[in-house]
Amino acid sequence: MTRSLDTYRMLGRSGLRVSPLALGTLTFGADWGWGSEPNEARQIFDAYLDRGGNFHRHGQPVQPTATSERLVGEFANGLRDRLVIATKYTLSTRPGDPNSGGNHRKSMVQAVEASLRRLNTDYIDLYYLHAWDGTTPVDEVMRAMDDLVRAGKVLYVAVSDVPAWQVARMQTMADLRGWSPLVALQIEYSLIERTVERDLIPMAAELGMGVIPWSPLASGVLVGKYTRDDLDHGGGSAEAIGTRKSIAAANGALSERGLDIADVVKKVAAEHRDYAVPGCAGLDDAQPRRHRADHRGAHARSARGQPGGARAADPRRRAGQPGRSQRYQARFPARVPGPADDPQ
Repeated sequence: MTRSLDTYRMLGRSGLRVSPLALGTLTFGADWGWGSEPNEARQIFDAYLDRGGNFHRHGQPVQPTATSERLVGEFANGLRDRLVIATKYTLSTRPGDPNSGGNHRKSMVQAVEASLRRLNTDYIDLYYLHAWDGTTPVDEVMRAMDDLVRAGKVLYVAVSDVPAWQVARMQTMADLRGWSPLVALQIEYSLIERTVERDLIPMAAELGMGVIPWSPLASGVLVGKYTRDDLDHGGGSAEAIGTRKSIAAANGALSERGLDIADVVKKVAAEHRDYAVPGCAGLDDAQPRRHRADHRGAHARSARGQPGGARAADPRRRAGQPGRSQRYQARFPARVPGPADDPQ
């Protein structure tokens, strides 16, 4: 497997080129009691950049001092134009202020201005709605996003963790009214969490949205870092404050079922060690399925892809049996490709 990250993919229906592996930077800084200290974060940032990586993805900065965005802004000094920086809004940032969070325009504008200051930049490449609040009208969200794009503060817009029917409604409204379309969809997707295959991934493929999974390694469970001894974790809530293990337990990844799946992953990896790369998380191109038949898109952090190792071959292909992408084609027949489907 090559270590190069300069085989860029088109993100959704946009012309934006991004690396096959996105660098998640939410854990830059140790404000929660865990994460990467600034020196270590810089080493990670530089190693990613040296291999051709250009796609830096934040979760919404909710640490006490929003350290992750500040560090990326510092590291990107002098390099800004070659980077694709993504961040989010929605979560409440000031306890007691009902308008400091949510999907509405005030929350969006306040959050984007704060991120611009912390990142020390005058624009954000990709801006996500973080989670659906269930109250803000769809047209308010889409028009506010379009206004940010027209103002040059945001280049592309996307959503994260929103029901498929609502995303489809948002995209249709944007198309009909000539507003900026959604180019990416972020969802939880791993070998442990695959329910998104039923509607969200086919929807994204049809509406031209690149899929960028979060937690493709299921909070580390799929890399084998936990055993059944770790199941005695005492419960907890799925909050950032605590330990990595407590978060994995609280979000359901660290469970008997999760460890059973991890055991199968290790067994398959041992059987096919020559051409399978377990634990690789990548971003596949958001292209039609004809471009995935050669397994260029077998990445866990993929756009319209399937979970698995980067460029990992499916052993069934060697035995003359249909591979994963062929089975996916059978379930969801490919549409006629358009100009946005060209891979390069």
